[in-house]
Amino acid sequence: SSDLAVILAAVLVLFEGLAWVGPSTPRASDVSEASFVEALRQGDMEQAFAFIRAGHDPNVPVTFRDQVLTGGRDIRIAPLLIAVAFNRDDSVAMLMGYGARLDAPGNRFAVCLATRMEHEEIAAAITRDGGPAAQRATCPAPSPPSDAPLLAYVE
Repeated sequence: SSDLAVILAAVLVLFEGLAWVGPSTPRASDVSEASFVEALRQGDMEQAFAFIRAGHDPNVPVTFRDQVLTGGRDIRIAPLLIAVAFNRDDSVAMLMGYGARLDAPGNRFAVCLATRMEHEEIAAAITRDGGPAAQRATCPAPSPPSDAPLLAYVE
C-alpha cells in the first residue's frame, strides 16, 4: 500500500533539492499549459513541478483532451483530476503538497474519480491526507460506463 505522506515528503525533498541546485526558476511563460498536461499524462514529475514552480496555481483548470477519458473533447479540468485519472500517485502528492486544495471547485471530485476508476490507493490517500473536504466529498451520479469518465467531473 502506497503511503501518500511518504511519497509527498520524498517528492518535496527531491524537487526542492532540484530547485536549489538546478537552473534558476523558470518564468511562467517558459512552461506551457500543454507541456504541463503532457507531463501529468506521462508521469514526468520534473516537468510537472516546473509548471507549479513557475507560479501556476494547481487549483486552476487546464485544457485537456483524451480519446478515452474525454471522448476526444477539449475540456477544462483541474490538474489533480488528470493525475488521478492516470493513476499517478506521485503527481497527486506533488499537486497536493504545492497547494491543490480539495475544497477548490475543480478538485472536489478527486476521490470520486479515483474510486470510479478503481484507483483505490489514490482514493484512500486523498481521503486520508486531503482534510475535511476529502472526507465529505459528494460524488455526482455516475454516467453510463460507455461515457468518457472525466466528463462527469467537469465543473
